[in-house]
Amino acid sequence: MNAANAPINAHTWAAHRKLAWLAAAIGRPAAEAQQYTATAAALKKGVVEHLARPAAACDPPVGPCFADGMNESHTSVQATMYIIGHGLLTPEEAQPYLPFLIAKSQPFPRCSAALSHFLLEALYVIAEGQGPPAAGGNDVGVAGAADLAFELMARDGHRSWREMLAQNATMTIEHWFGVNLLKHTWSHPWSAAPAAMIVRRLFGVRPLEPGYTRVAIHPQPPRNLTHGATTVPTLRGTIEVSFAQPTAHAAFEMNVTVPDTAAHLCVPATRLRQDAVLLLDGTPAASTRPHRGQLCLAQLLVSGSYKVQVQ
Repeated sequence: MNAANAPINAHTWAAHRKLAWLAAAIGRPAAEAQQYTATAAALKKGVVEHLARPAAACDPPVGPCFADGMNESHTSVQATMYIIGHGLLTPEEAQPYLPFLIAKSQPFPRCSAALSHFLLEALYVIAEGQGPPAAGGNDVGVAGAADLAFELMARDGHRSWREMLAQNATMTIEHWFGVNLLKHTWSHPWSAAPAAMIVRRLFGVRPLEPGYTRVAIHPQPPRNLTHGATTVPTLRGTIEVSFAQPTAHAAFEMNVTVPDTAAHLCVPATRLRQDAVLLLDGTPAASTRPHRGQLCLAQLLVSGSYKVQVQ
């Protein structure tokens, strides 16, 4: 823990990004928001320049990865997941770090239950940037980040949420069961990462503007989850999302109900082929690609119910 500690700098970068957003939202002077943004940009430059390590310097030697701090040789899943999970790297920039996060999650995650939120967030950030398979190519591993995130949430055995359930826990435990058993509480919301990740990332429902005046519906389900549904209550009404993907290679179908808001809707590229057509209520829709790993409707969906299909 030194002056350039990786997790602390990741937290500070995220804080300045949020301060910039808040300053603009509440009408503070533009120069104030610009200063927060400039500080965040300088922090990102410093983190990438001084803390990123090549594969040969990572433990295990797959990577790249991030070191714990300035002039530190020790690399860790914590440093890497905090930096990516906070969004300091774009989905495209984060792609090369997936092998290190995979290595650090086998046979179980090398981070605490309370900090697993950042590992899962990092995996879904990477999933956003994973593009479609090449024409005629093998798509094995294309969805690696989303698949791993779901596997970690649903897995059994040591360092899992199902292990907590097996011990008759009725709330999430502060640590993984069997770790620091005499020092943890049995009612610790910080360990409830799946409660947020299932809604915000697996189904991709999250606000884009204050008060849910504009929302994202950007699901990133794993390939082995054949169907799913969720409802998300908001001040503007309930958002409903369901999807079906009967097999790993089947077409993707999604039904959404949008309340009194506007929704930006995307489907994951892991369900696409090069000639894929996006259908909105049975009719081909104009589309764009705001992220390399997603195919999105160009239009915002307003109040109503819709069926979206990949043909």
